[in-house]
Amino acid sequence: PNTVRLCKLLRARVAAAERKQQHGQEREQEGGGEGGEGLLLSQITRNARRTEAANLFWEVLQLKTWDIIECAQETAYGEVVIKPAARFHEPILGEA
Repeated sequence: PNTVRLCKLLRARVAAAERKQQHGQEREQEGGGEGGEGLLLSQITRNARRTEAANLFWEVLQLKTWDIIECAQETAYGEVVIKPAARFHEPILGEA
């Protein structure tokens, strides 16, 4: 269930970022933002306790193994960038 909830959250955040990018493309190109850069794990875990953040990280790895998202981390302990992958919009096991 947590994996399904995280997947729904990521889909909603990506959709919102895409809408934002469509409406303010010039502004985002100047100042950056979520649109083309992906979502940051720190944004998702901003108000989470340490154990909750660790659980969310594990769920991110699970979605990565199912090819639902792509993850990148340039340096150890650096920011984790999450982007949609090939199966991002496909339903996952347990999703209603």
